[in-house]
Parts: sequence; structure tokens; C-alpha cells
Amino acid sequence: MKAHLLANLFVLFLVCKNVDNSKILGVFPMASHSHYTLGFTLMKELVERGHEVTFITSYRPKEDIKNLKIVSVEEIVEGLTDHKKSLYQQHDWSYHRQTKLAFKMGIYVTRKIFKVKSVVELIRSHVKFDIIIIENFMNEALIGLGHHFKAPVILLAPGPTTYLCNFFVGNPTPSAYIPNIASRFSSDMTLIERIKNVYYDILGEYLIHQYVIPKHNEIMQEHLPGTPNLSEIMSNVSLILTSSHVSINTPAPTVPAVKEIGGYHVGKPEQLPSDLQEFLDNAKEGVVLFSLGSNLKSSDLPDHMKNAILKTFSIIKQKVLLKFEEDIPNKPENVKIMNWLPQSSVLAHSNTKLFISHGGLLSVIESVHYGVPILGIPVFWDQECNIKSAENNGFAINLPLKELNEETFFTAVNELLNNPEYTRNVKSRQRILHDQPFTPMDTAVYWIEYVIRHKGAHHFKSPSLKLKWYQINMLDIAIILTLVTIVLFIVLYFIIKHIISMFGGKHTAIRAKKNQ
Repeated sequence: MKAHLLANLFVLFLVCKNVDNSKILGVFPMASHSHYTLGFTLMKELVERGHEVTFITSYRPKEDIKNLKIVSVEEIVEGLTDHKKSLYQQHDWSYHRQTKLAFKMGIYVTRKIFKVKSVVELIRSHVKFDIIIIENFMNEALIGLGHHFKAPVILLAPGPTTYLCNFFVGNPTPSAYIPNIASRFSSDMTLIERIKNVYYDILGEYLIHQYVIPKHNEIMQEHLPGTPNLSEIMSNVSLILTSSHVSINTPAPTVPAVKEIGGYHVGKPEQLPSDLQEFLDNAKEGVVLFSLGSNLKSSDLPDHMKNAILKTFSIIKQKVLLKFEEDIPNKPENVKIMNWLPQSSVLAHSNTKLFISHGGLLSVIESVHYGVPILGIPVFWDQECNIKSAENNGFAINLPLKELNEETFFTAVNELLNNPEYTRNVKSRQRILHDQPFTPMDTAVYWIEYVIRHKGAHHFKSPSLKLKWYQINMLDIAIILTLVTIVLFIVLYFIIKHIISMFGGKHTAIRAKKNQ
């Protein structure tokens, strides 16, 4: 077994050596630390593998890295501040409202990106790229960079395949059992939920093709004049790398142009600050980690929720590491507050027993990677789907934000800390995530270099790319069959009516004759 694995690694090494020193453009402009992590981790690895990388990003690395050129779009961060403040209100928004806001935000951000001086200079330069890797996040106009630089395009989806990216490579979107990313459903849907899910997917695709793509085409034509219509060049996407894995996400059908690399962002645990290391080492009863991610601020929670959380922490025997943006007067003695913390490295510590999280996909992946059960408090977008999936897999409890109070929070924390079944289930998922022939990062790099070697890997293209979105979903067939059925029923109705009338007339005539 080990000899076979070593042979595979050796072949992988020899193949990958063929594309050393490729010039790569990475486009990860979203002003969110989690999205930056996805981009920076991959770009840094590509540099270490011998490639020359240009990286469009909203955040700068802590140190300069040889062969990694930063194209900063920091200007867009400030414009999203107000949007982040509204995130706590979005947990009870309708699907339509959340989706429209996301699309509008994407249009706003993409327009701003194209106007940043450093991006304008890059577009006007005569630099050559062998491949362009773009994070697909409401930024369809950026695909025009592939045509502009005459380079193949790979999309990196910050989640599993959804209607938001499937259309680029003709991947199916089975609404019957794959929940819409903003639906708040799990894969185990009721009949009513499946009906809603079909509606959400159809509405989402309609908005993309009738609203989003035309708007992004306008942006692209303004800043990349001479580029063909966006609807024509979208199918030039060579590959989609998804930040997902079957150990975490619902198994879904994929075409050859979709590759799962979920977990690639999880590196070796970094050395912790001495005070944090001591806090974790001395937690003989274990540690509870509370973090709502990089976009949500725990300090913005309503006061009654903060009080409920602190009351529970004051009761339990475990130590608590609380990511909080301000100091808390009279905090419980077992609680350590940090404005920012190395989440992945804390989860890696053997004393971490529970992760209280917003349910962002990267957080869920890290939790599975290190085998720590989750108390999920989902707030917006895909978070509820992620936590419901984790709950279905037996290693999480879903506590919707609007239901958080002293009783529900304590009950959930107590159940997770004292019922070993949750830990057993997450350890099982951990083994599935780790049981792969190559690491997720090796898989990611292999397929990126594969597309470079094969000049875009056009042999992966699905025949469905020749069809319209409504044809792929067979809506045209459904409409025709419905109309044919209606016509047949109308014809049958008139035939039966005519027969009844004819025989009724004869019967009346016979009766009249007898009466004479």
C-alpha cells in the first residue's frame, strides 16, 4: 500500500515538474479574511512549487514573498463596512431579499475592482499569463480577464457546486436533494421544502441569466472593451475547484470539469503565543472555543444573547476562549477574551472539546479536520445549510440565532460536552476527510498544472454548455408536455361532449316516437 502511494506521488512529482515557472494570475478580491485565506494559501503554495504569481487581493500578506506580486484592491474594504453591520439582520430575511442583496453587492464590488488604479495598470500592461484563477463570488465580469490576457480560466468556488457556478461548466443542479445555498434546508427535505427548493433554484438561475450576467457584461465591456459578450465567453472556464468534500457536504453529481479540494486551506498548526499556549495546556477539563468568524462581530450580538452566553460559560467547568472585539466587565474567571485568534491552531489543540461557530464552511471544514464537534449559530447565506448538514451527520447542534436564549444555549452546550456520540461522529468524518490518495492541496495544484499542460483542458467541456439554462432544466419540455396534455384534455372533452350530445339526441328522438 505504502509502495503504491509512493509510486503515485513520484509520478505526480514528475508530471508537475513539466510546468515549473508558469505565470499565474490569482484574483481573490473579496473583502473578507476567510476569502483571502482561500486565495493566499493557494497562491503561496503555487509560488513554493516554482511558479510566478500575481495576486489581486484586498489584504496584504504579513511579509513579502519572492515571486508573489501583490495587486492591492484595499479600497473596496471600506465600502463593505455597512454591509457587514447588517449581517445579523439577515438571518430572518427572505430568500429573494438575501439573493438580490448578494447579487447587488457583487455588482458593486466588481465595478469598484475594475476602477482600482493597480488593476487598471495590470490590465493595460502587456504581461502574459499561463492561467488565471478567479474566486467565483458574484464577480462574473472578471472572467473577461481570461479573454483579455488570452489565458485559460479556473474558478475556485468558496463552497460546493451550486446554481451560482454550475452553469459555467454545465454541471447539474439536482433540486430534489441538493439544497439551495441560501435555502436553510438540509438534503433531507420534505415535499414542501423540495417544492420551495425547485422554486429557489429556478428563480436564482433566472436572476443570474436575466439580471446578473447582463449587468456584469456592461461592467466588462466598459473596462475591457472589445471583449465578446459575457454569455459567449463564460463557457471558456476550464475547471471549477470547489472548497468542499463529501465528508462535510452532501454528495452531489459533478462533471469532469469539477474537482473537490475542500480542506486545502488547513495547514500545519502554527506556534501559539505563550499566554494562549499556557491557557490551552492548563485546561484540564477542556476548552470551549467561541468564534463567529471574520465578518460577524460577537460584540454586535443583542445584549440578552450576550448575557445568555456568558451565564452559560460561568456555569460550565471547561475554560472558554472567546473571540470578542471588546472587553467584558465582570467576565467569568474561566473566560479568556481575544480580539483575534488563530482559529485553526486552537482547534488543533488536544484540549479543545467544543467549537461554537457561525457555521461558515471553512470553520466547519477545520472542525472536521481536527475532530471537534460544533454548536452552530448560523446567521446568513450558506451557514444554516452547513450546520444542518453537520447536524444530519451527527457532529453538530443547530441553534438558530433567533432561538438563542439562556435555556437553549446552556442545553446545547451541555449536550455537546457530555454526550460522547458527537465526538465519535466528528472523528468518523475526520477519518473520511483525511482518507484521500493525495492531500487537498496536492490535488488543487495537480489540476491547476493539468489545465496549464493541456492548454485549457477543453476535452472536459460538457455538451450541456450548448443548451440554454431553461433547456438544461428541461423547462421547455415541461411546458410543451403541459400544453400538449391540456390540448388533449380539451379535445377529449369536446369529443365526449359531442358523443353524449349525439347519443342524447337519438335517445330523445326514440322516446318522442314511442310517445306518439
